[in-house]
Amino acid sequence: MKLEKRIQKLEGRTFSGPPAMLCGIYTPRDPNDPALTAGPDETGKARISLYWAVWFLKGTREEQKKELQQLRRDPRFHHPPKEEPNGIGGEKVFMQYINGGCWDMAVLKIHEAETK
Repeated sequence: MKLEKRIQKLEGRTFSGPPAMLCGIYTPRDPNDPALTAGPDETGKARISLYWAVWFLKGTREEQKKELQQLRRDPRFHHPPKEEPNGIGGEKVFMQYINGGCWDMAVLKIHEAETK
């Protein structure tokens, strides 16, 4: 594979913006769900499409909104995930951390929410 093609392929896998967790959902949600057009909620959670959701673990509200808009335009998120599910609790969910997001950040965010 030529270098230019390899760079394009790698750039297609990258994301920008605040650390987050992507959740690919194998069973589509309701197409009339208002969350599909809303911005991130107060905890940083948002719907990208019928098959994908995102949970921003850090970042300002504006950074999260900007990244959400980019994710909604990305054709990768217009269909179910191609990867095998790796969700917790028996649900068919594919999870992937992006932009430096990690399990520790998610646990810390859950802990902070519970102690409020």
